[in-house]
Amino acid sequence: GNTESVSDLLEYHDLLFFDISLSHRALSVADLCSIAMDEIDNPYIQFFRSTVLDCVGQCEPNLVGISVVAINQVVPAFTLARLLKSQLRDTHVVLGGPWCSHIHRQLSRHLKRFPYIDSVIIFEGENTLIQLCRALMGNGELSRIPNLLTPQPRGVLCSEVAVGTDINELPTPDF
Repeated sequence: GNTESVSDLLEYHDLLFFDISLSHRALSVADLCSIAMDEIDNPYIQFFRSTVLDCVGQCEPNLVGISVVAINQVVPAFTLARLLKSQLRDTHVVLGGPWCSHIHRQLSRHLKRFPYIDSVIIFEGENTLIQLCRALMGNGELSRIPNLLTPQPRGVLCSEVAVGTDINELPTPDF
């Protein structure tokens, strides 16, 4: 039988990717705030500046979505969000994905510590993203969009959670 435990797999991951993923820096809010701005220890800052920012900046998007599937993507995602927001102040930066859904309660308590993130989509995001786009164009209110965390002056707005989108009702993706 397979005798590997979850802790063995995490240890293996850390041995291979500790310096690259910086996932150990995503375990606390203070560490995450710090590493997202750390010009010396965060290798993603220079990488994103040299490869991503100019390309995205030329498009002048109204919205940029960043998917965070697992903890090893947290530091790069938050770093990219910060850099994008510093260059494109009027662009709405939204995070989503399984990691955001998994820790949404903790994230909602600390979201205001990350002023470069305008909202977070939790759980199923297909309809939420469409409604968010419409609201940003003036056709709806953020407070009425399900599965959305949005920082507000007095806290974080946590909208109702809606699940169960029928995949057959969704349009075919246009890649």
